[in-house]
Amino acid sequence: MKKILFSAILACGASHFAGAQAVIDTVIVGNGYANNVWYSLENDNQAVQPATNWDIALSTTINPNSGLSTAALFNYKSGMIYEVPGSSAANFATLDTNGLSTWEPLFNSDETWTAGALNNTANLGQYDYGWGTYNATTHASIDANRVFVIKYTNGTWKKLYINLSFSSGYTITFANLDNTGQDSEVIPLAAYASKNFLYYSLSTSTVLDREPAAASWDLTFMQYPYMALGGYPVAGVLHNHGVETAKIHPIGSPQTYTDHGSAVYSENISTIGYNWKNSGPGGVVIEDSLAYIVKTQTGDIWRVVFTGFISGGTGTGEYIFSKELLTSLSVNEFDAAPFLSVYPNPAAENVSVVIDNSSEAVIAVYSLAGSLVYTTTVAETGLQTVNIPIADLNSGLYQVVYTSNGRAATQKLAVQH
Repeated sequence: MKKILFSAILACGASHFAGAQAVIDTVIVGNGYANNVWYSLENDNQAVQPATNWDIALSTTINPNSGLSTAALFNYKSGMIYEVPGSSAANFATLDTNGLSTWEPLFNSDETWTAGALNNTANLGQYDYGWGTYNATTHASIDANRVFVIKYTNGTWKKLYINLSFSSGYTITFANLDNTGQDSEVIPLAAYASKNFLYYSLSTSTVLDREPAAASWDLTFMQYPYMALGGYPVAGVLHNHGVETAKIHPIGSPQTYTDHGSAVYSENISTIGYNWKNSGPGGVVIEDSLAYIVKTQTGDIWRVVFTGFISGGTGTGEYIFSKELLTSLSVNEFDAAPFLSVYPNPAAENVSVVIDNSSEAVIAVYSLAGSLVYTTTVAETGLQTVNIPIADLNSGLYQVVYTSNGRAATQKLAVQH
């Protein structure tokens, strides 16, 4: 990583500023875009991993309030993945793959991490997440409802299906198309709770801890399929779940732009994307009237301006950019989540919810499918215990959500009768 101090003008405002200089930095992904790099605007590179060492990425959370809760990604650098029409775990051994050459491959969304290739399947029904269906009887699992086949870049094939038990984790079952080499891997979630995704390689039967903690990074530099071009791979920058980005264009002086207050932010993870650069007669041309304003998960606001790019197709894969912290939330401005405690847990008949509220609050209980099963409003009384009857709820996992003064806290609740 190379850094050069770059003098810049800082505007004064209500929020305090963290510095008086911009920094020019370089992220290198390697020849052939060989690596993925996770990057923090505050703390620089957080992790580097080979782009080809995984096949499937699965969300690490079963929190129904998180958009990532059922996301399942596929690594297009491994090959192509297809949904087998009319398939199920029950006919795994007798799949009908006639017509496979006419099937359309599945791709991850390039707009959100919540819609992976295995979520983007056909004929989705109620509680159908693409790779599995929420079990509305036990409330304790997402059960495999489709089989997928992978054609690897080396010409080999595998098939798989995925189950998720809310208590024990994922089970990935896979085999060669001729049913040889069948195996199952159980992957508990607890070890990966701080990450967005856990990763798995079917070809090596390996669970991979690839990415840094979700709270530690803002941007990832990688090659990814661009869906507007039918999944054509492009080299670009995606932002983290919970990060928002605004594209400011055209502007006369990107390096001194500070008007983040008028920026229109987007949760689209490819807001930065790839097209801040174009191929010209003399090589890559960088758009010189463009800046990005990035709002991190903690509310800090940065300006990012790309100044150079060396292709990873034939070169080193270098992204060159300046970054500058425009405003940073103070400790007082960034309020922590309100206090919440739930006990006993597991519970059978009643559960006690302890809160500390300085204004009117709402306590709600949701099933993991996102259905509201209980709600109550609590007056402003400070530290208190609210008793919630749960005898009529089915056994399974639920989410207790406490909201007060625009802030929210959540905790899982296990109901066992």
